[in-house]
Amino acid sequence: RQHINNTMKYPLTISTILSAVFQTPQATALSIPTAAAGGPDSPINVTAQNYTDAEGTLLQGFLSLPPTLDEDDAATKAVLPAVIILHDASGPDTYEQQRATILAHKNGYVGFVADIYGFYAEPPPPDAPWAERGAFTQQFTNNATLFSMRIQAAIDYVMGMDVVDEKHVGIIGYCLGGTGVVHYLNTRGEAQHGVAGDDEDNDFDETKKKLPLIAAAVGVHPSLTTGLPGPVGN
Repeated sequence: RQHINNTMKYPLTISTILSAVFQTPQATALSIPTAAAGGPDSPINVTAQNYTDAEGTLLQGFLSLPPTLDEDDAATKAVLPAVIILHDASGPDTYEQQRATILAHKNGYVGFVADIYGFYAEPPPPDAPWAERGAFTQQFTNNATLFSMRIQAAIDYVMGMDVVDEKHVGIIGYCLGGTGVVHYLNTRGEAQHGVAGDDEDNDFDETKKKLPLIAAAVGVHPSLTTGLPGPVGN
């Protein structure tokens, strides 16, 4: 297991769901905020983390640890549940890094922003026409296998950290990232049952043992309650 190295949506709802889903001593002892957090001026406290997917593509995520932990002696501390954040169409930028900081510093989780696009990718700017941005994201939204592989790379990386309880790793996503959660459930969710434990007698292969146990999936998108166009496909 590797040591850590340095290389206003729905925070209240998400934090409540995560605490209810994990039900660990660490998680249940966390205080749930009573007001929404994470406005434009919300602080960021993350470190860049380089990792690769199964095909060797270089990815760069962003890690935030609870302030009670520091990287020099993290291996001696009790392990904590982790939350992996899947970014929206603009990439793993300020918004998701703020969410990771909130989850770590306000709620006590290990927060990790996954990189779906790749370190060398050049997505269109946020103010580009949606036709251009949509064409770029379709390489993932139209390819569940690729999308899920990039998500699995983040899961594997986080589960290998000394400070993480590998039995309690959750994934959440915003917009494009929410689509990724659905793709992950569709392509890998059927292998969840009986896989997350440490039973050495089961006949699942080592790759499947790494898959987190999915307890629930919650999707929130403006298209559900407004006239905005909704997700395309099944």
